[in-house]
Amino acid sequence: MCQFTQNTAHDRRPVSPSLSYLYSCAVLMNCLPPAGSTVVHPHMQALASDQPFNMLAEGDQKAEEYRKANGRNYWREIITEEKKRKERYLGSLGSSDWVTVYSPTGSDEAWGIACDVSDLTRASGSIWSGLTDGLSRVSRFYDDMGIRSFNVAIFSSPFGRDSPHGSVVLEVASRYGFQDRNVNDVWGLRYFLDESEVFDSPEDVVAELRKYFASIEREAIPF
Repeated sequence: MCQFTQNTAHDRRPVSPSLSYLYSCAVLMNCLPPAGSTVVHPHMQALASDQPFNMLAEGDQKAEEYRKANGRNYWREIITEEKKRKERYLGSLGSSDWVTVYSPTGSDEAWGIACDVSDLTRASGSIWSGLTDGLSRVSRFYDDMGIRSFNVAIFSSPFGRDSPHGSVVLEVASRYGFQDRNVNDVWGLRYFLDESEVFDSPEDVVAELRKYFASIEREAIPF
C-alpha cells in the first residue's frame, strides 16, 4: 500500500455528462480481503443505478432538508464549523477540505469534501487533484501505522440535477482485519444494525493524521 500514490489515484477517465439519467453513483475501493476485496490489490468499482442507494438517498435528502430549513449547504457548514473549532480539521487541498469525522462509521476515518460542485460529472481537475492528494496522505498515515487494508467511497448528489445542497465527498476508513482471539470488523453489528465499533476518537486520530497534512501550504497541487 505504500506504493499507492497521488498519481495512482489520479489516473482516471472523465465522467460523461450524458449519464444524467442515473440517479445514484459511487466509486468504491476495497483494499485487501479484510476490506471486502476478493483480490490482493486496491480493488475499485464504479456503481451506478437509476434507483438511489440507501445511504446516499438518505444523505442527499437530509442535506436538501437542511438547506431548505437553514438556507445553507450542509457540507459547507461542516467545513466552516470544523475550521472554527480546530478540533478535527486537517487542511485544504485544491478545492477540497479534509477533516476527521465527528461521528465516524469506521476506524481512523477521514473525509475530503469538495463543496464547489455537487455532481461528479462536473468535478474539475482541482477537485480531483485535492481528493486524490488527500487520499494519498491518508494511505501513507495508515501504512506508517502498519495498517494495510482500508475502504474508500466517493459520491455526490445525483447526476445532471440542480442540487445546491450537495457536494462531492470522499470517505476513507481503515480496516484492521482478522485478529487472534478477537473479532474482525465485518460482523453482525454492522451487517444487521448498520452500526460499528470505533475505539479512537476523531480528536485522537487528527492529532496524528494532521502531521500528514502539515506541508500542504508549501506544496503545489497539480492540475
